[in-house]
Amino acid sequence: MSRYRGPRFKKIRRLGALPGLTNKRPKAGSDLRNQSRSGKKSQYRIRLEEKQKLRFHYGLTERQLLKYVRIAGKARGSTGQVLLQLLEMRLDNILFRLAQSEGNYAEALQNYYEAMRLEIDPYDRSYILYNIGLIHTSNGEHTKALEYYFRALERNPFLPQAFNNMAVIFLSSGVGSDPKDKQAILQGDSEIAEAWFDQAAEYWKQAIALTPGLCVCVVRKEEDSMIIRSPEPEVKILVDKDPVKTSFEEWAKPGHFSRTIAKGPDTTTWIWNLHADAHDFDSHTSDLEEISRKVFSAHFGQLSIIFLWLSGMYFHGARFSNYEAWLSDPTHIGPSAQVIWRASGITNELQLYCTAIGALVFAALMLFADMFSDTAIQLQPVFAQWIQNTHALAPGATAPGATASTSLTWGGGDLVAVGGKVALLPIPLGTADFLVHHIHAFTIHVTVLILLKGVLFARSSRLIPDKANLGFRFPCDGPGRGGTCQVSAWDHVFLGLFWMYNSISVVIFHFSWKMQSDVWGSISDQGVVTHITGGNFAQSSITINGWLRDFLWAQASQDPTTRRIWFGIATAHDFESHDDITEERLYQNIFASHFGQLAIIFLWTSGNLFHVAWQGNFESWVQDPLHVRPIAHAIWDPHFGQPAVEAFTRGVLLAHGLATLTTEMETERFVVQKCRISSESSFVRTLRRLGPLFTGAGTAILTLLGGFHPQTQSLWLTDMAHHHLAIAFIFLVAGHMYRTNFGIGHSIKDLLDAHVPPGGRLGRGHKGLYDTINNSLHFQLGLALASLGVITSLVAQHMYSLPAYAFIAQDFTTQAALYTHHQYIAGFIMTGAFAHGAIFFIRDYNPEQNEDNVLARMLDHKEAIISHLSWASLFLGFHTLGLYVHNDVMLAFGTPEKQILIEPIFAQWIQSAHGKTSYGFDVLLSSTSGPAFTAGRSIWLPGWLNAVNENTNSLFLTIGPGDFLVHHAIALGLHTTTLILVKGALDARGSKLMPDKKDFGYSFPCDGPGRGGTCDISAWDAFYLAVFWMLNTIGWVTFYWHWKHITLWQGNVSQFNESSTYLMGWLRDYLWLNSSQLINGYNPFGMNSLSVWAWMFLFGHLVWATGFMFLISWRGYWQELIETLAWAHERTPLANLIRWRDKPVALSIVQARLVGLAHFSDVNHYGKEKFDSEGEEEAKIGTEISFDSSILKKEISKVPSLSDKWEIYGKLQSPPRNSAPTRLHRRCFSTGRPRANYRDFGLSGHILREMVHACLLPGATRSSW
Repeated sequence: MSRYRGPRFKKIRRLGALPGLTNKRPKAGSDLRNQSRSGKKSQYRIRLEEKQKLRFHYGLTERQLLKYVRIAGKARGSTGQVLLQLLEMRLDNILFRLAQSEGNYAEALQNYYEAMRLEIDPYDRSYILYNIGLIHTSNGEHTKALEYYFRALERNPFLPQAFNNMAVIFLSSGVGSDPKDKQAILQGDSEIAEAWFDQAAEYWKQAIALTPGLCVCVVRKEEDSMIIRSPEPEVKILVDKDPVKTSFEEWAKPGHFSRTIAKGPDTTTWIWNLHADAHDFDSHTSDLEEISRKVFSAHFGQLSIIFLWLSGMYFHGARFSNYEAWLSDPTHIGPSAQVIWRASGITNELQLYCTAIGALVFAALMLFADMFSDTAIQLQPVFAQWIQNTHALAPGATAPGATASTSLTWGGGDLVAVGGKVALLPIPLGTADFLVHHIHAFTIHVTVLILLKGVLFARSSRLIPDKANLGFRFPCDGPGRGGTCQVSAWDHVFLGLFWMYNSISVVIFHFSWKMQSDVWGSISDQGVVTHITGGNFAQSSITINGWLRDFLWAQASQDPTTRRIWFGIATAHDFESHDDITEERLYQNIFASHFGQLAIIFLWTSGNLFHVAWQGNFESWVQDPLHVRPIAHAIWDPHFGQPAVEAFTRGVLLAHGLATLTTEMETERFVVQKCRISSESSFVRTLRRLGPLFTGAGTAILTLLGGFHPQTQSLWLTDMAHHHLAIAFIFLVAGHMYRTNFGIGHSIKDLLDAHVPPGGRLGRGHKGLYDTINNSLHFQLGLALASLGVITSLVAQHMYSLPAYAFIAQDFTTQAALYTHHQYIAGFIMTGAFAHGAIFFIRDYNPEQNEDNVLARMLDHKEAIISHLSWASLFLGFHTLGLYVHNDVMLAFGTPEKQILIEPIFAQWIQSAHGKTSYGFDVLLSSTSGPAFTAGRSIWLPGWLNAVNENTNSLFLTIGPGDFLVHHAIALGLHTTTLILVKGALDARGSKLMPDKKDFGYSFPCDGPGRGGTCDISAWDAFYLAVFWMLNTIGWVTFYWHWKHITLWQGNVSQFNESSTYLMGWLRDYLWLNSSQLINGYNPFGMNSLSVWAWMFLFGHLVWATGFMFLISWRGYWQELIETLAWAHERTPLANLIRWRDKPVALSIVQARLVGLAHFSDVNHYGKEKFDSEGEEEAKIGTEISFDSSILKKEISKVPSLSDKWEIYGKLQSPPRNSAPTRLHRRCFSTGRPRANYRDFGLSGHILREMVHACLLPGATRSSW
């Protein structure tokens, strides 16, 4: 931000110059830091300090000071003297010199009386008299104040402030009465005051018409008078009916929310600032209500993008996937893009198209909700007022409830003032309008022509008389009629949509430019009407070049550098940093942005569904799912038979309404009905609706079985129903613990204020904490993100250990993708919590309000907190890495028995207490003779112990020394990430090195040479560094989870237990295990199905390296590189034809780091997902080819070399796709002649016998070998 909002006098005192408002002087430094510095100042420091003195003394921004310097340089005379005169002539400085701003009224009156002796304009003299009246009003001299107000009105009758102040004097104390006498109002003075208010209100109405943006509230009823009442304790719901200032003209300007950014770009930094400040609502305004509105508005914009994205995805799938072919033959045709689409209930491609179009519509709705969510209610009275004043009301009348409206005759038309804007009616029309209307008519006629042709020729045409037999949509008619394509009725609708969009664009462009040019505008005090675009529509819109130059490209042609692009994106949603932002508008923008987010989600959903509808084989697959392979809808079918579909759609469930499934109780009822439908196997429609639900045995729908279903390997549906019912009752009770609008329960504010900390070690405890949280959106968002991040990580853990969906435990790829996805999301959310916590400490933290409470105590003890976290991180790092290195050395020396292997006895004891018997502990549920074990077998959770002790599921994985080491490695990552984030948040306000850090904001690259070039210490830099540690930590978590489960799925858990205790085992048996095929994909011999993934792997590392280049390189490198590229482009003929217009400016350090961080994060996540997907393929192959462990060990023991042992071990246990056993298995499957083929693969007879025993060679019997 260019405008400084922090403590001004501290900075002036530090610079050594004071404006005279205090007698304090800077003390001579006596500490060691000041003594160690040299007393000699450099020329750069002297110039910088003098410039800073001017800025803070006169309250200037950097850009304003440069402007005054340029003006002074062009003027005649001494530049310094002219600059001083210009600065002293500023209005705020004049008020300061007049001594009125500091409350020295005697000196101010003396200055005003001296000014009255000068020959000045009566208009200026009226304001001097008005200010004298203000001083008398402040001193309580109401009679003198009224005298000067009268004298001011004699010289300037259009001074509504004077009328207003006079009315306040009459109403508050009365003329001629003691100001302290409250009974003076009851002696008739209120009627005089109301008369003055009426007169003031009349002038206020004219002022609003002539001065846009002014507003006034006229109080007419005694019950709505200005008497101050004490606030009522009950909750009040307030509705704001004041119009919120908004206009398309303002939205069309990039960076309109900031005066600095709105002036236009000079360098590319403008682009970044536009991105950075757009959503920084706190810097826009301090009004919490407006901040909340901005946040609300921003959500609509986000939703719009999500809906748009969804629509695009569905359209993409519907248009380009092999949906229909896959539906027709799902067992032989592989799906292209529909593997996650089945559970949406889509049964045909038309539904996919409808979903895509619906998401597009929702995206548009969310976009308009983003723009108008905070103003839609207020806009309606404005337009109604406009219509009433121009059509229904008499001249000079005002619409009821109108804030400002007048109708004047001006220039042959009606000049209407609406909400601070001026409109000229009727709208003049000319040649340009004639042309545009005919172009619009042309597009409408073409659209109707295409659509009408499609309708009339839907049944038949001369080319295809039997078109009705082909249906509404068919791609081509085949070669019989010469390959006739794009003649179906659907193709006409498809083409008509594009013409419809063109027609609507013509209307919108015409309306927008016409209104800005000839209708919308403002009127000056002299009566001059000025339109937004200066009336250029009539002259420019008659040519295409005029449309491009003066309307479509008008804004882009004003910016001379590339930074206009960056600023336009950077600060668009940083609502808090926008100028003239208020709390009310901030909340509106935030609320609207949520709808934008929903629009994007719906659009994305629509795109995905449309994608399947256009190119998927959904209908064919639904008709014959056993022989048709699905293409793009693996999760779209509802997995219900026809009776269940009938029950869910024809009266059983929808009888009481699906819309009520919004609470835990309703979710439980939903699950219970599914249980009852499935358990009773009766799908006859009944008129009793939910009556059977409340009869019969409750154990049929609410159970406590525990464990997993033996066929689906998922939780029992009746157990889940029971669980949701219990949670519903808990929530019902907990929901009344705290007070809401109904006044039931405890007040959180009272609980926090009444809290007495134990032993007094937390100071004042939670005093002031409620107001701090309630008045800070960043504090609230930080708490919400922290909670949601922890919950998301727990969801990742529970989704694989307690699978709720049928058969999902057998879908390894889905399990790995869900776990990885949720862990990465949890990591980003939790780091975001600390980031907003740091912003809270910088922007919203009030030391006086939180004096000596838990927040203040935490800041006071931040050194102890940070040092303890640092110690814990160092301990974990050195000891964990030391154990890994020791074990690696022991393996390298051939003495694996000397490894340090630590059993996780505490974790094993916890698992044993829950029923796992493999560890040998005799405690609680693992004790077969204990009462808990006996009760668990007979009374409750009979399936729990079976599930816990089965080694084929992920409920309680068996853990050992490898798990102990990797968990401590993960703890190292978590503690280091937390250390960086906590240090950044607690030091956000200041540190010993930089005590005034809060004055520099959340992100700043360096502090300049004043403190020796202090860099990389902002709160943003801590967040930036912590993201890398977070990504590393999540990588360790997902690697551990993935390898552990691959060995579990392959039935080879011992491989993880043996190899995970040293680093080379991790590299050899997991991280580098499948790299050979990717490496071979780069050479000419690797031109196979894996070559695409190999090149994608290479491309991912290229982007990753590019991200590191951004992270490491500083500004000078990028500036030189961009200047070189610009010079090269300017020398090319193509660039000269296009006109190289923008001046390229390099990224700042913070901007370059942000680009690098985005590259690093995206490629890191992409690479992990790619790695997991390959691992699942290997896991599937491993499950297909498995051997008896005793025979396997016997075969390996015959081989003397350790490397050969590993080769055979790999071949037998999990051969890759092109290994000899796999290829033999495939050839035997296709030919049915295994004995004639086995010699081609060079396999030993023992391996072949084991493959026959495992029934992997079709057509072969054990006796034949």
